[in-house]
Amino acid sequence: QGGFYQETREASAKVINSLDFDGNAIGGVAIGEPKEDMYNAIHWAVPHLTEKKPRYLMGVGSPVDLVECVSLGIDCFDSVYPTQSGRHNTVFTSKGFMYLDGAVYKDDFAPIEKNCKCHCCKNYTRAYLNHLIKINEPMAKRLKSIHNLYFLTQLMEDVKKAIREGRLEKFKEKIKKQFS
Repeated sequence: QGGFYQETREASAKVINSLDFDGNAIGGVAIGEPKEDMYNAIHWAVPHLTEKKPRYLMGVGSPVDLVECVSLGIDCFDSVYPTQSGRHNTVFTSKGFMYLDGAVYKDDFAPIEKNCKCHCCKNYTRAYLNHLIKINEPMAKRLKSIHNLYFLTQLMEDVKKAIREGRLEKFKEKIKKQFS
C-alpha cells in the first residue's frame, strides 16, 4: 500500500487504479500512526485514483477523521471506531464525546441526544444506560453502538449537505471544535 513514503504510496495508488476493480482502497493508515502521517498518505494517493470510482479508506471512523478525509477526496469508510467507542462507554453527540459511565448520569432521565431519532435515544435514558453500565449488562454496549452508528450516519448526511451548499470547510471546523 506504500507505507508512509510518498514514492511508494503514489506507485501503489497508480497500480491499484489501473486494475479493473469497482473502487479503489487506501489502507494501512489507521493503525496507530500520527494523524499527520495518515493525512500525508491520503494526499499522496488520492491524485492517482480516478474520481470515476469510489475511493475507500480502510479503518477510519472518528467524526473528525471522517469529515477531514471527505475533504481530502475519500468517498467511503469502514471502522470499528463507533462500536468500539460505544463498548467503552463513549457516545457521540452534537456537543462532542459523552462518557456515560460517570455518576453525573445516574439520575439524568434525558436521552443521550435530545433530538436524536435512533432506537436508543427514542427508548432509553442516560440514567438507564448508566445503570446498565454499572451492572455490566451487555445490552448497554449494543445500545451505545446503535447510537454511535446512527450519529455517524447523520453526520455523513450533514457532510453531503455541506458539500452541496459549498460550506464543507466551515462544517469541518465545527466538527473539529466539537470533538477536540
